[in-house]
Amino acid sequence: MQEEVTAGDWMLVGAFDHPEGHAIGSKHGPEDFIKKMKVGKTWPGLERDFQNDDGALVWKKVQGTNPRGKTAVDSGKFDLWGLCGKTGKTAAYLYLPLTATKELQVPIMFGSDDGCVMWLNGEQVFAKGVARGISPFDDQLTLKLQEGLNHLLVKVTNAGGAWAFEMQAPRGVEQAKINNAVDRGVEHLLSLQLIDGSWGQERGRYRNGSTALALYALLSSGISPKHPAILRGLEYISCVPSDMTYSASCELMALAALNDPDYLEWIEERAEDLISWQENNGQWAYPGGHADMSCTQFAVMGLRAAAEAGVEIPAKVWYDAVDGAMLAQEKVKRSATIVPAGFAYYQGHSTGITGSMTTAGLTVLAVAREQLGENIQKKYRIRIDRAISQGMAWMAREFVVKSNPNKSYNWVYYWLYGVERVGSYLKISTIGDHDWYQKGALQLISKQGNKGQWVDPWGGRKCTSTSFSLLFLKKASARATTGGSVVNKKKNELHFSLPEDGELKLHVLASSPMTMWVTPPENRLPDAVEYFVREVGEEWDSIGTSTENRYAKQFPTTKSGTYEVRCVGHFEGGATNESGTVRFELKFGVDPKTLSYASDSMRNILPAYRPKISISSNLSSEGGNFLVDNEWKTRWRCEAGDADPWLEIKLKRRAKASRILFSHALTCAWDQTNNPRATKIELWLNNDKEPTVYDINPDPFHKTVIDLPPKTKVNFLKVRIIEVTGGKLGAASVGFSEIELH
Repeated sequence: MQEEVTAGDWMLVGAFDHPEGHAIGSKHGPEDFIKKMKVGKTWPGLERDFQNDDGALVWKKVQGTNPRGKTAVDSGKFDLWGLCGKTGKTAAYLYLPLTATKELQVPIMFGSDDGCVMWLNGEQVFAKGVARGISPFDDQLTLKLQEGLNHLLVKVTNAGGAWAFEMQAPRGVEQAKINNAVDRGVEHLLSLQLIDGSWGQERGRYRNGSTALALYALLSSGISPKHPAILRGLEYISCVPSDMTYSASCELMALAALNDPDYLEWIEERAEDLISWQENNGQWAYPGGHADMSCTQFAVMGLRAAAEAGVEIPAKVWYDAVDGAMLAQEKVKRSATIVPAGFAYYQGHSTGITGSMTTAGLTVLAVAREQLGENIQKKYRIRIDRAISQGMAWMAREFVVKSNPNKSYNWVYYWLYGVERVGSYLKISTIGDHDWYQKGALQLISKQGNKGQWVDPWGGRKCTSTSFSLLFLKKASARATTGGSVVNKKKNELHFSLPEDGELKLHVLASSPMTMWVTPPENRLPDAVEYFVREVGEEWDSIGTSTENRYAKQFPTTKSGTYEVRCVGHFEGGATNESGTVRFELKFGVDPKTLSYASDSMRNILPAYRPKISISSNLSSEGGNFLVDNEWKTRWRCEAGDADPWLEIKLKRRAKASRILFSHALTCAWDQTNNPRATKIELWLNNDKEPTVYDINPDPFHKTVIDLPPKTKVNFLKVRIIEVTGGKLGAASVGFSEIELH
């Protein structure tokens, strides 16, 4: 396109007073000359000045910042507030001359803050009067250029605050960038897991919800079902059955993603729970709450996962779900043509029709149609097909990727995951003219944080936002759920042979499957490389040869142990050369002590004895009561200036206990950048006159257990922290997330 189309200078005139704000609204001076845009001739509108209350407005040459490419239509971002020196209810016009060597169709993507109108050679080709932030992925169209000089005029309206426009040539996001974003997102999600195996967001109300969603996202991203984080998370959600629709549904998706028949009984139980919770109107609800489309879509996704795992779901469940979804769809007049009709949270809800709820409704309909298959009743097939067409028409009209349509920035990552479900379940690559995956992937990559996280616009929901983003990027709904391989490629998992030990340099990625490849000497390439593997102490086992792609080979294993790998290169004429031997440890599973942390809250008797807490000091929002709330996402830490941090716990009555457990204040990897921790305490128990000194394990991912004498009954304990690591007493905030009595 660069050779066939050339662009002149961008020109700008504004700001015009525009009382309508973001709406397209009234016309201004440049629009009087639109009909005088003639192909091949200069546009006389550029020769005119225009009057505004602030005086004369004249055209001036401008340049956008940081264009995304070098094509004629890659504009870069125009900060209209800065360029015009004014904001408020305003409008401005941008003009671009495009010269084509022949008739061409040039696709563009663009976005505006706020509304936008576009004319090409005097004809309006786009108009959208909406209040929104800038994203160059929001809108797209094809410019039909004629041979010679063409004229593009853009009007951008503003309701106040930020005011901008950007245009670019469509471009696919590189798979390598997607892979990198997924790997970083996985690492971040793993870093949020707490010591008890859970992910803490919304844990009070939906105990298993965010944990099950994180497990599903990790499994969909390729993490092995045998990965310690998966095993710890599964142990956590197995302790207490879900009694909430969201949690049970996410459990089903996670369990089905394990692709393991050993979990079928668990899946059947959760599916039976969900089926029994379906309301008379076909929807699902919070226990005791109003039925809604959000609960309904999660229930349907969970039951779909159960069906994929082999559980039989009665047809009536799907038919009733269709009826429930129809209740939430916008009511429109019947017409020979498809009229856009989105979905609401529930019929009559104050928020009205929104993007996330429209994807929810479409998800329910698409899954029900899929599960009913060829046996679907004709009247339902007709109703579903029409409702889906109406919903998709609404989606095409309202589609954006930077916000949740009609809900601003609320639940934007939930909305994008909804887009992925609709696109995957309906097996479509575009929604209207929008390549939903490319646009969404570009947006997600641009919004990923420097530690791999995605957060909502207010800085929260790191767990669910990151889970939803990973599920979008991996297009998790598009395939049957299957377990993956370990993708957590930490530096210490990659091992090399030494150059002095052999001419071939052997690389081994210690994961499951074990992956190995070779760097051969320059100008001497082997015809094939044969690999040998053994567990230390066993015989060498040839696992075959490789001839292509760096001579790579994989060896599947899930057995823990110390392994050795070596290889032999076979050269022309029968010559051979070997590598050195690489030795490394493989560890799968979780030790029983760590796994037991998931159920420690079930054994902790301290909260039942109505403890009263006294503390020396505390950081804001980190009070002493958090020490006894059975939650590892909350904590007590002293003020940094507290040189003598202590706590006291008094019980209403004596508690018979055999041990005391201490968990550090911050127990997930995310929090370990600056985390002072206790290493030694003094402990007074009951009527002790003098304290006993105990060492505290400084590892934030392990608890310290103090065994008590048999038949001990506790009604008072006092703890004084006397040594720390990672800081200094009197200059470090230090404490615990939980103290337990078992």
